[in-house]
Amino acid sequence: MSPSATTPQIREDWKYVAMVIDRLQLYIFFAVTTAGTVGILLDAPHIFQYVDQDKVIEIHRGKPTPNFENEKRHFALSARSMNVRGQLLEIQFET
Repeated sequence: MSPSATTPQIREDWKYVAMVIDRLQLYIFFAVTTAGTVGILLDAPHIFQYVDQDKVIEIHRGKPTPNFENEKRHFALSARSMNVRGQLLEIQFET
């Protein structure tokens, strides 16, 4: 066998090796992405909890509910943020 005759065979072998590695990386990527997505969705504690839609609508309309004072404090605490200059901003909700 001459060196020029084995060169195409060596290239074909390396193409096959590259294809196998590429396919293996695709399967690994798919498995990690799927497992990560399922893990994130199942790890969220609120994803399967019941939400009372009427209560949420009443809160956002401003109508008081039996537990309105606690919810008002919760919203006031969650409305804190920093502006561009690093100053703390807090939005006060009025009833």
